[in-house]
Amino acid sequence: MIYNNTTDSVYIALLETRASVKSKWLPCSTPAKCNRRGILPAKTTRVEYARIYGWYPGASVNLYWWHLINSPATPSGYTLDGGPHMRTINTPHIVTRRHYKNLMPGAG
Repeated sequence: MIYNNTTDSVYIALLETRASVKSKWLPCSTPAKCNRRGILPAKTTRVEYARIYGWYPGASVNLYWWHLINSPATPSGYTLDGGPHMRTINTPHIVTRRHYKNLMPGAG
């Protein structure tokens, strides 16, 4: 479970740690492009393991999060809040059917 404890929408991405180093992943930079990744203020989301890029049982996963703020000076009209910020989370080595429907420990 991932809880947004802020007063603005927060956007997230989850990547297995080694995969995140090798990937060319960049955070989305407009609300329209980030829509699938957004968590509204004071809301919780659940992410299935299958949606984590590069995930396998026992993987360390990087949770990236950021806010978008209005920025008329940029072409998109938005900029990141200084993020993406990151937290590494370890996932279970033994995964049951229940784990596939639940994400990892909460990050707030």
